[in-house]
Amino acid sequence: RLLKLLEEPPDNTLFILVAENPDALLNTIVSRTQILRIPGYTDAEIAQYLTQFHQTSPQQATLIAAVAEGNLNTAIHLLDAPENDYQNLLLQWWQVCLKPDVAGMYKTVEAFAELGREAQKHFLQYNLYFFRHTLTQIWGQTQGPALNTAEWQMANQISLKLKLNTQAPQAVAQLLNQAIGHIERNANPRILFMHLSLMLYKTFKPLK
Repeated sequence: RLLKLLEEPPDNTLFILVAENPDALLNTIVSRTQILRIPGYTDAEIAQYLTQFHQTSPQQATLIAAVAEGNLNTAIHLLDAPENDYQNLLLQWWQVCLKPDVAGMYKTVEAFAELGREAQKHFLQYNLYFFRHTLTQIWGQTQGPALNTAEWQMANQISLKLKLNTQAPQAVAQLLNQAIGHIERNANPRILFMHLSLMLYKTFKPLK
């Protein structure tokens, strides 16, 4: 019925279909439409918007823009959310994952569980942002504006582990992306983050 309606719409009628992933749509639907791809905002555009219209500090605006990944609505939500300062939680988490400190993992996991699902997802996206810039800045041996001093110190600790296991970067990125997918599917946060913490430690162990 939908295909027939799209193929022969009533007079003076315009259908607008919105999809985040057009490639997942049926070809029979796509063939009856004109595709207009609307790109997301750049990090610089979102940061400029936050500083100009929400009086956000440049440092916080840059962080939120990176986590939002081109979605302005997400950036505004992060700005208004009381839990948008993830830095301390990130530093604590990576510290216990690198040791490992199982008791510290349990404590950190409880902090994760108190966050809402959207906040948990945003925190993992922030970790992806942090890890990506950790790699680029460590390889470049320079501290750029992407990471502040505390993050840079943690990045150096991670770099020592990377020298022992060169396969770790791809594995870490895969683990974080998988965790985001599990959060979207309503996974139990305590089980998810504890498993993720243990897997991160295992990933950074030297290869035998």
